[in-house]
Amino acid sequence: MIRVFVVPLLSGVTLLAASSADGAVGSTAMDGAWWTKVGAIASIVGAAAACVAALGVLWASDQLKLAAWANAQDIVTDYKFTDARAAIQRHFDHPSDPRPDEGTAEWNDALVVCRKMDQLCCLVVEGILSREKLFEYWLQPIGKCFIVVEERWQLITIAREREQHDHKWEAFMTIGRIASQQIQRPQTATGTTGVTTGSTPITLPQNPGLANPGATS
Repeated sequence: MIRVFVVPLLSGVTLLAASSADGAVGSTAMDGAWWTKVGAIASIVGAAAACVAALGVLWASDQLKLAAWANAQDIVTDYKFTDARAAIQRHFDHPSDPRPDEGTAEWNDALVVCRKMDQLCCLVVEGILSREKLFEYWLQPIGKCFIVVEERWQLITIAREREQHDHKWEAFMTIGRIASQQIQRPQTATGTTGVTTGSTPITLPQNPGLANPGATS
């Protein structure tokens, strides 16, 4: 990026100096020197414009990064999400905990977690925030919540089947699965990680509580 404006700038300065020296010899030389000066000035102006444009690109890039970070912070600090996330993460260390019954507070907490986690993971899928940066701060919550709500309770799968929407909460499904593979899992009494279905059977006919649980699909 530096070469974009430094090289033309140095060339312009060199031409300007050379034209000044040539200007001392004869009228023809003076005319040639005048045009050389014009070219040199144009090179300098072009270099300055390139510099301004490069700085503008850097500034815009920084603004986008700040906006993405602010967006992520707004999502993770939403009090409904923080409360729901805490309630769901409590089950992470207890693989034998059954899936909550529909309509209970924990069932609704799980829906909030799926929706908000999907919004957060969408920042990565859409290229707004890097996965490395996301995992630097939120690897554990994303991975733990995914293990509980999907691997054990199959909540995302249930929502997809009911709504006949194969890509519902796709960002959370994708990023959450990756995160779940990078965290330490709790061990059951047999030394394996458990996958537990609910205390009551889940039927698939449409349920108002899952009609539109997510802002993102």
